Amino acid sequence: MKRAPWNLKRRVAGLMLALVALFALLQAGLAVLTVHEQEDELVDQITQAEAQRLARYLAEHGLHVLARPGGLLLADHFSAWWQGPQGPALPEPVPLHLQTLSDGPHHDVLPGHELHAVVLPVLGGRLYVQYDAEVNEAKVYDYTGWALGLALLMIALATPLARHLASAVVSPIERVTQQLDRWAPVHLGGAPCGDGGAEDEEHRLRAAFDRVQARLEQTLARERVVLADIRHELREAARDKSSPPRAINNRPE
Repeated sequence: MKRAPWNLKRRVAGLMLALVALFALLQAGLAVLTVHEQEDELVDQITQAEAQRLARYLAEHGLHVLARPGGLLLADHFSAWWQGPQGPALPEPVPLHLQTLSDGPHHDVLPGHELHAVVLPVLGGRLYVQYDAEVNEAKVYDYTGWALGLALLMIALATPLARHLASAVVSPIERVTQQLDRWAPVHLGGAPCGDGGAEDEEHRLRAAFDRVQARLEQTLARERVVLADIRHELREAARDKSSPPRAINNRPE
């Protein structure tokens, strides 16, 4: 079964709704990207601050605190290691994904994991501080869901509004079409409505203009015929008036 084409009102409503959807989804995407970047920057700052605190703590209390369980008093989701230039690592071997890092902050140090790390030179060796940001990333995912849900809610609320605005935009065209239909009805001739013509405002308006044009052409044609008849009658009358009177033959019987 052939689907009827969208009429002008539906096309206008669809265009408005598409613009709202594009704006809402774009805003949601920008908000999520901004929050994700801010989360990365904040975690980097927290990791940097914790690494500097541990560096000062080791400088004051010595490396022996690394050998004691809980000697560093690390915050939640933090891990720390110290690697000497040639000696063993404390409190345990440094993970492989951290050993190749240069001094300074790093993030995404292990593919598939949200890990942030800072490497600092401390007491002749290198201090590795790692933060597991899985909890923070989960909050970003939650925010993404809320932002997407809000965008979908805006699109849903915009649907009836788009239909109302489309009706307001198309109504003048419908009124003009109705006025033309009254002046030049379909039964008087002209372009008939084709497939979907009863539903397509643009098609109906063109058909109405075609009927009006046809009616005007018919009227002008009739006027030309009438004027031609009048000119013919005037020429006949002028010819009769200018012809000489006939002589009357009065012969006696």
